[in-house]
This record gives sequence, C-alpha cells and structure tokens, in this order.
Amino acid sequence: MNIKWTGLLLALNALLCACTPAASYKEISPQIPPLPLTQSRVYVYRVADKDADLALAVSIDGLLAGVVKPSSFFFIDREPGSYQLTTGEDPGQSLSLQLSAGQTRYVRLDSRVGLAGDYFVPVMSNEIDGAVEVLPLQYVGPPLPARHHSTRSPDVS
Repeated sequence: MNIKWTGLLLALNALLCACTPAASYKEISPQIPPLPLTQSRVYVYRVADKDADLALAVSIDGLLAGVVKPSSFFFIDREPGSYQLTTGEDPGQSLSLQLSAGQTRYVRLDSRVGLAGDYFVPVMSNEIDGAVEVLPLQYVGPPLPARHHSTRSPDVS
C-alpha cells in the first residue's frame, strides 16, 4: 500500500470518527435501518487488540467499504451474490462471501503475527457469536438516520 493511499485511509478514518459520535451497538441499534428483504447485511468488526492505534481499511471487491480500529464495527448492505472482502494485499487477508437475500453475516478481523509484521485476517463468525461480539463495540460507519420515539400523542386540531 503506498503512502498516498495510507494517508487517504487515515484521513477518511479521522473524518468518520469526527462525524459519528462514539456510540456502542447497544446505543445505536434503534437507528440501524431494518434490512430490506432483497438485501444482505455484513457487519465487519475488530475486538480489542494490541494494535490499538492502527486503523484498518476493509475493501469489498476492491472498493473501500470502511475503516475500523480496535473495539469498533461498521456494516454494509449489499445485493445477494459473491463478494471478496480484503484487509490487505496478501491473498491470506481475504474472505469469500456468498450472500443471500435477507441474510446477516458477521466478519471479525483477527490479528496475526507474520514475518513481515502483524496483519489482519477476516474470519467469518457465526450469527450468534457475531451478534454478541458487536454489542459493546463502537460504531464507526457513516452517520445513521435519527429515530425519534415520541411518547406524546399527536396534536389533533
């Protein structure tokens, strides 16, 4: 990854963090839009690890999907089909995804130690474990629509 690309990713991560208040999944879950029946949703997340300051770019089919730091997550909705999720240039840093309509998948980014340094591997998590693991994590995706839950009755004139 060249220096310009790395700088762009770090700037994007700073922008996303500045625009989105640090809120856990539990706190933002009412704002997460329901998954359309014709779409699939993929949650991408990192639990706490020793590379606390390292922002990690995640691509799907070569396009930047999001940037995560430890203890954070984002999600993306996609049409059903086959996708390649990558966290680096090495083939071992990719995961093939087959998505079906209405399906939610969870991809955890695990840190590994290699000869050239640490790297991250996307690992498919089962739906139950993934749903539990994202609960305390901070949302780092694009801003979500506000949901207002009013207990007042509407004014009738």
